[in-house]
Amino acid sequence: DFHPEAFAFPLVLEALILLRLENRESNWRLFICLLLSLTCKLSISFFIFGIGCWLLFLKRRKIGASLIGLSLIWFFTVSNLIIPHFGGEAANIARQAGKFGLESSSVFNILQSPRIIVQLLIQTFTLENIEYLFLLIIPIIYMFFRRNQKRFLLILFLSYLCLC
Repeated sequence: DFHPEAFAFPLVLEALILLRLENRESNWRLFICLLLSLTCKLSISFFIFGIGCWLLFLKRRKIGASLIGLSLIWFFTVSNLIIPHFGGEAANIARQAGKFGLESSSVFNILQSPRIIVQLLIQTFTLENIEYLFLLIIPIIYMFFRRNQKRFLLILFLSYLCLC
């Protein structure tokens, strides 16, 4: 199988390293790395949007806002213009709405956005999803509390038994 997002991984790592440097040359290299990573897969734009939000939080507003704008422009251009043009109706991103219990005509309707967000949140935070998220986070929690390993492992084991 061919997975184009594998090409994005080293580019994103390079971009994260370049974020530590705060000069004009590193910013240009950062944008080039992230622009190349955007060409790998459409969903990378969500990741770059998150990096932009993170930079806004770190008070690096200019580059954060630029990354947010880049990711939004890329996502909407590719999903609404490029993919439908070359893929036809079968490649329309709104056709995926049925998987989430939404109508394809209401996906990009701004007036229905709050209802859609609430509906997606309800579908996301089910007991099975929360249990899966908990199991994914256990190793991270373990790293923070490894000083009291025996007591912590007992608590994790008992909480896992309660979920089963």
